[in-house]
Amino acid sequence: MIDKSLINESYSFTIKDANGNEMICDTLALIENDNNPIVIYTDYTMDNENKFNLYVSKVVQNNEGYTLEAIDNYEDIPEIKKALDEIWAKQNVK
Repeated sequence: MIDKSLINESYSFTIKDANGNEMICDTLALIENDNNPIVIYTDYTMDNENKFNLYVSKVVQNNEGYTLEAIDNYEDIPEIKKALDEIWAKQNVK
């Protein structure tokens, strides 16, 4: 079981991209879905509309710590859609 106190909305973490480069990411939202933590985060890269790229992943514990598994059907999970809508609304205000 994942200690959910270790992962919260002020949590920053490092991932490796496809080229093996380390990237610092910040957690924007944490959602529970069927007892699985789902994290919405950014690596601060920009898309073609000058908005931060956001990623949605399931947090999975393994022998070495944690891994992130991509969620492709996140539009089908209402909690994720709501959190993404709130994030985009905050970004559009600024």
